[in-house]
Amino acid sequence: MDRMGAFTGTAGLQRAGTLVACLMFALLAIGSGADRATYFNPAGADNVPGVFAVQAVIQQSRRELTVGNKALARVLAEKAVRLAPIDPASTALLGGSRLALGDTAGADKAFRVAGQMGWRAALTQIYWMDRAMATGDQRVAAMRLDALLRQDPTMVGERVLMGALESTEAGRAALVERLQAQPGWLSYYANPVDDIPAEASLARADVLNGLARRGQRLGCAGAGPLTRNLIAQGLTVPAYDFWLAHCPEHGPGLVADPSFAQLQVHQSNSPFEWAIVGDSDVSVNLEPGAAGRPNQLVIASSASFVRTVMVQMVMAQPGTYRLSWRALSSDGQVSNRVVANLSCTAKGPVWLPASLDQRSGRSFATARADGSCAGSWLSLALLPGTDSVTLDGIALEKIG
Repeated sequence: MDRMGAFTGTAGLQRAGTLVACLMFALLAIGSGADRATYFNPAGADNVPGVFAVQAVIQQSRRELTVGNKALARVLAEKAVRLAPIDPASTALLGGSRLALGDTAGADKAFRVAGQMGWRAALTQIYWMDRAMATGDQRVAAMRLDALLRQDPTMVGERVLMGALESTEAGRAALVERLQAQPGWLSYYANPVDDIPAEASLARADVLNGLARRGQRLGCAGAGPLTRNLIAQGLTVPAYDFWLAHCPEHGPGLVADPSFAQLQVHQSNSPFEWAIVGDSDVSVNLEPGAAGRPNQLVIASSASFVRTVMVQMVMAQPGTYRLSWRALSSDGQVSNRVVANLSCTAKGPVWLPASLDQRSGRSFATARADGSCAGSWLSLALLPGTDSVTLDGIALEKIG
């Protein structure tokens, strides 16, 4: 408005000046807008007028480099440098295209210039990360990787990039050092949404366990995704070690959270805590125990056959175990409607015979772990009946 208001001659001059100013502004907006749009749509770079083609040429160069047209990528990168000599992206692309063509000396020169202009260009960070790894300086390499991931946390899925540091003990220690600052990519690193190989899962667990040893735990919810990932890959023992490192509040016993203090009725963080088996025939309610007693589950079933209520994976070594629990009917009498099992599968278990101790109100069953699986499933179910049952005091003890 200030620029338009400056044209204060005759009415004709004012209208002409206003029109020119509006056209110039519109032209600039359209040109620069089309230029910026190529960042998200590189295919449109060919249609951007040359005077505005800063990002357009950069995107064209990046596109050609991506598809392997190295020589054309270098020509476009050189053009980008002429158009935007202080843009670190143009110089980084020049370095990248030179490197792709085997001109290592020229690439190094370009990347040194790009580095002096700032480190936001991913190619520049990757180049200097690689140089740091080549000289055995994992600390600097981790710093470069940290800068990359702070800009784009999804790059934790790039195995070549991550594996450079994760594959060595010194590299993993350097990653722990960077993660102590709680960067935004930590949650991406701890939550592997992509399929990653077993060795990568183990490497991540080792890095995050190093973080836990320094007093920075992910917590039960934060440790859940990688724990499930490890179990799915058959790495049950490392999964359990990782879970304990980040979720110690479930207690040191064979049965985690026996008093249901951490129970989430509608979800569980990992197989190493109680999971309520959802079923329309079964209702489960968590209630605080009376007079300082632990929490209780009030369960009921309308089914005419036995229904599994809850499961948990436990790390039972081969041997004989005594499994016990307390179940009371709605009138406070000892109930025999709860049954249990310990086996390598949570599906279709054979329920163990149990004996009742009327004095303590506890039920006891004998179970065996034969060592055929690293983690055994502890399952509890409810037999048919009309009233509700209160359940608490679940315990598992090795007896032989």
